[in-house]
Amino acid sequence: MTVEVTKQHIKEGWKRSSDFCPVAKAVRAVHLGHYMYVLSNKIIIDKNSLFPQHVPLPWKARLFIWLFDRGLPVIPIRFEL
Repeated sequence: MTVEVTKQHIKEGWKRSSDFCPVAKAVRAVHLGHYMYVLSNKIIIDKNSLFPQHVPLPWKARLFIWLFDRGLPVIPIRFEL
């Protein structure tokens, strides 16, 4: 699945938020219907279930999160999950 972090996601995103960072907003836009949250290196889907799914983030998304959380400039990105 292709995830696209847009300018709007960046504008509305919150730093250091596993629920409202731009990457989390972009993943939710394409992966509807599941509870999830984003860590710096992976996404956890259905956190409240007995067997949550851990999906590793590609390096491009990890770097984006690292820069964004520090208030450094970021641009829209696209990555595959």
